[in-house]
Amino acid sequence: MKEFYLWLGWNCEKFEHHLEEMAQNGWRLKSAKLGITVLEYERQEPSKVRFCLDYNPKYTVDALTIIRDDGWKDISNSSGWWLWEKEYQTDRPNLFSDKSSLLERDKRLLFFLLILFATQFPLIVVNFSNHYERNLHSFDFLMVLVSTVYPLFLIFWIYGMIKLYMGIRKYSN
Repeated sequence: MKEFYLWLGWNCEKFEHHLEEMAQNGWRLKSAKLGITVLEYERQEPSKVRFCLDYNPKYTVDALTIIRDDGWKDISNSSGWWLWEKEYQTDRPNLFSDKSSLLERDKRLLFFLLILFATQFPLIVVNFSNHYERNLHSFDFLMVLVSTVYPLFLIFWIYGMIKLYMGIRKYSN
């Protein structure tokens, strides 16, 4: 079975719980593609599997070895995101041993999003100023669409960064 699942980087736990529920219902994750949004499952006996997402574009060989030696299997990695799984019987395992590990993951992601966000402003200024200089008196449907949708996209982006920041503050206290 294939599934398209759009998850948000500031809400990893929701995605992880979804995958765990699927495994408990007998649908074991076989692969994850396209930025870990296209999921392929295979039918198996229901099982307890812990899934964890980590954003770490610079894993060292030693860090990967430690994680794998602890029984975690990497299902997919894409654009710095790693999806890990581990079967268990009694106690639900955690990839992150403490709050500081979660803090570091969220800080890495927030830093990356802030850099990408900062690069948007020169693009906006150049594109909009060039367009309006040439087409000041004409109606351009595409530009109206972009002028409407792009600010909504930026607002959503800002919302995500605020959610990440709030999560960082929660783990810091």
